[in-house]
Amino acid sequence: MQKTQDNITELTIDDATIAAQFDDARGKSLLKFVFILIITATLFFSAAFIGIQYALNNLLVEKSDSLGMGWAHHLETQFPEAGKIAGVTQESSLFSSHTKSEMAELIDGMFQVGSIYQLDLINPDCNCSATFGSYTANSGKHAHHDHIDQDMSNSGEPAAHDDHADHAKTDHGEDHNHPELVVNSDMSSIWPMNYDAASEVAASGAHPSFVVYADIANQPSIFGEVYHPVYADGELKYIIRVLVDLEEANTAFTQALYGGAAFIFVLLIAVTSYPFAKYFRTSKAQRKIDIKAHFLATHDVLTNTYNRNAFQDYAPKILRSCGDRETSAIIFLFDLDNFKEINDYYSHHAGDQILCAFAQTLKSNLPKNGHLARLGGDEFVVIISDIDPTLAIDEILEVPEELATEIDDGRQIIHAAVSAGVAIYPRDGSNINELMRNADLALYSAKSKSKTQLCEYDAQMGKVFNDRLDLRDEFKFALLESEIEPFYQPLVNTITGKVESFEALARWRHPKRGVLTPGVFGEMLDDIELSAMVGDIMFEKVISNMKEWTDAKVPFGIIGINAGEGDLLRPGFSLKILSELAKNNLPNGSFAIEIVETCMFGNNKDLFVNHLNVLKDAGCRIALDDFGTGYSSITQIKEIPCTSLKIDKSFIENVVDNQADRAIVEALIKLGRDLEFNLIMEGIETKEQMDILNQIGAIYMQGYYFAKPMPAHAVPQFLQSPLGERKKA
Repeated sequence: MQKTQDNITELTIDDATIAAQFDDARGKSLLKFVFILIITATLFFSAAFIGIQYALNNLLVEKSDSLGMGWAHHLETQFPEAGKIAGVTQESSLFSSHTKSEMAELIDGMFQVGSIYQLDLINPDCNCSATFGSYTANSGKHAHHDHIDQDMSNSGEPAAHDDHADHAKTDHGEDHNHPELVVNSDMSSIWPMNYDAASEVAASGAHPSFVVYADIANQPSIFGEVYHPVYADGELKYIIRVLVDLEEANTAFTQALYGGAAFIFVLLIAVTSYPFAKYFRTSKAQRKIDIKAHFLATHDVLTNTYNRNAFQDYAPKILRSCGDRETSAIIFLFDLDNFKEINDYYSHHAGDQILCAFAQTLKSNLPKNGHLARLGGDEFVVIISDIDPTLAIDEILEVPEELATEIDDGRQIIHAAVSAGVAIYPRDGSNINELMRNADLALYSAKSKSKTQLCEYDAQMGKVFNDRLDLRDEFKFALLESEIEPFYQPLVNTITGKVESFEALARWRHPKRGVLTPGVFGEMLDDIELSAMVGDIMFEKVISNMKEWTDAKVPFGIIGINAGEGDLLRPGFSLKILSELAKNNLPNGSFAIEIVETCMFGNNKDLFVNHLNVLKDAGCRIALDDFGTGYSSITQIKEIPCTSLKIDKSFIENVVDNQADRAIVEALIKLGRDLEFNLIMEGIETKEQMDILNQIGAIYMQGYYFAKPMPAHAVPQFLQSPLGERKKA
């Protein structure tokens, strides 16, 4: 017996499965994010480096231009005659000692205060220049006010004098604070003159500035080269070239720019960290939602199995895989018998427990190459791939014949029978649609055979199915042509032998096959719409027969008619019956409604009970048919406003030989009397059955022993026969 918990809680999705899927997705997302971060950082730093270099160069040019032009203007203002120095020799009479002293003092002051370390005076007329420099040969770097040299040459060549070196030493020794202007015979430490740039300045009057990066002894590694033309009376007199030391400025600017870039980068990280963190949190939550949504889209929440969507997705793939390997697959289509009645009587909660128990049973029996899905309602499907064709069906999958599930903390047990239809690939179909259709035909065949709970498809079932469809079409036509008519079976008081009433039973007078019983067309009555149409035809003809018999003074007693769910669902059902009885002057007490208990305990119970109360209060009789075959309890029977209980023939069949059945019937008779119900025994076929039932207290009986159902025209003649006297004897 499969036992399930009484309380069905909300299904929690397999956390391990979700975690595995999520971790995999998170790992991929993380790798993607790291890759994007590396690319972004590379692009940022590359762009930052290019931008910094561009900005640094512009700043250095601006710095060089600012310092160089400033000192060039200062020299032009403080020493207007500076241009005369270019193009003459040191011994020229133009330079008195006073002049040399002033020049030395002025330039020495410029070198000490400013960042310049070389100054050139260029004469564009002779293309010659005078150069003054401040540098330190020993350290390889220039130093302000260490030494001032002058190179006065023509055409850019240094002047050649034998006493230059000695004169330089003498001058240097005479006044180291204000060195005299000397000709430097070794100009390798001085940045060469760019006469092409000078010529361009002379021609255009521009003030160009350049930043030079060089690794030369006694020179800064970064310096500026500034040209300044000097005019007098609108005429170019000379050009001043200034070399500006930019090492300190470069260091300061570089630190500032890279510091700013670092600050911006940190700021960007700070600004974007929250959105990124929020994005990842949102992505994580969304990913989990997506995984759950996918799970819910492909799984049945109640039983935690695959659903129809998933089955329709993976089943064709399984068949294709089997086709590629040239192996077989098998499909089991399951259905729980009378599941609707279980839901209606025990509630949907109990029905859910049955479904969960059945799903768990199938899971436990499922082989590794099997897949289980719930298609909907009480229908399940199992597909198993690569089966061994030598095995029997029950060896491939163990199918339970019945489920027994405890509810109400074990105080009650629900039993549900299982039916199954089987189809095999590729024998019974080449695709999933054919296999499912044939498995469904096999399932229908299994349900139609009370002792067979599993049925394998064969080709004959297709013909049966087509015959069923044809029969359905014929039955619909029969309703339109009013071929359905009531046949009447008497209910007899076995003590008096009197016919107390008749039950109107539906028969189909087929134009070719003759009179057909519900055994042929009963399946059509499962359709609520068709059932309601049959009820309308039966009620109309029964009222007509009752009117005819009443007018002919035929003592028919009471006529009972079966009412199905389709009839009771109609809002005006009870009022229509009372209206037709009144219109035909028929007493309400001459009409009875017979209902089966299975239709009374569903969702529409209140509506049905209301109809029955209206009819009972008006004097009509209410009988509960086939009592004992459904799910009635004493409490629920008390809620139905019935006047009679009809004991099903399944209890009567073995009453002669089976003491247990006899005891059950005797208990039911006693119960009926205690509850003030009339007890009617159905299915009496032998005198022995009647006698035993009389002995245990039964009075009212119905069955073939008394009479088979008869057409309306035979009722008056039947009532005139000595049936009562014969049964009384």
